[in-house]
Amino acid sequence: GISGIAPDVKVQPVRVLGHCGGYDSDVIAGITWASGGHVDGVPDNPTPAKVVNLSLGSLAANANERDDACTAYSAAAAAGAGHSVFIAAAGNDGGNADLDIPASCSGYLSVGSTSLRGFSSWYSNIGSSVDISAPGGDTLVEGSTDSVLSLDNASPTSPAANGYGYARYEGTSMSTAEVSAGAALLASLGLDTPASVTSALLKTVSPFRSRSTTYANKKLKIGGHYYYFDLNCSGHSWCGHGTLDLSKVQAPLTKPTISGHPAIGEPLTVSQGRWVATPAT
Repeated sequence: GISGIAPDVKVQPVRVLGHCGGYDSDVIAGITWASGGHVDGVPDNPTPAKVVNLSLGSLAANANERDDACTAYSAAAAAGAGHSVFIAAAGNDGGNADLDIPASCSGYLSVGSTSLRGFSSWYSNIGSSVDISAPGGDTLVEGSTDSVLSLDNASPTSPAANGYGYARYEGTSMSTAEVSAGAALLASLGLDTPASVTSALLKTVSPFRSRSTTYANKKLKIGGHYYYFDLNCSGHSWCGHGTLDLSKVQAPLTKPTISGHPAIGEPLTVSQGRWVATPAT
């Protein structure tokens, strides 16, 4: 099987897209509701999310179109900044991440994709707006197993009881979910503000792997045509601060404590504290 990155974290699914896509207004309403804001027509969210994962987006045609769309997205992020970290996929267009919406908008952490070998995925949007990268896979360059093993259901409509299984996916959507899970783990360690979680995320990275001349001019056949890609992150500023590396974080360990008045007949309260392996008693 597989192991989740944040197995004890609660997930709150918020549907904003349908079978044929959706509107920016629906996505923005979902962002607002998830982060504790009010959306007309639905009850307020009693448990605002500390992390909002946005494995979705679109590429603007130009900077003006991006700026127009970012006006509403940035306002939604600013309104929810007291509750939530907003983490968005940089996109899979093999193009300019600085035009991706909402990842490139103010208030969002933009996530690019690498292959499992650590080079930029050929499809990943790249640019100065990318904040961090994480493995999303690259089957075109590295083969079918260079992808993210996930869970799936074979039914085309509602989940079928006998339809559960595994599937391999690739994309910045997978990378974004990994970074969101990392943010959730950091929040669970006691980082109590979105700003502190974001700061810690950008510090829990490994440097990109060394520059490769082989990957500096990679020839790929796409749609019957050949293209050349520089898939190095090293030497460029288009993949963010580094690759997500949660091993950089050490869980805080605390000693057991005893509180109360130490006298015969008076109750004492014992806290086990946080151990590498929590003792049974």
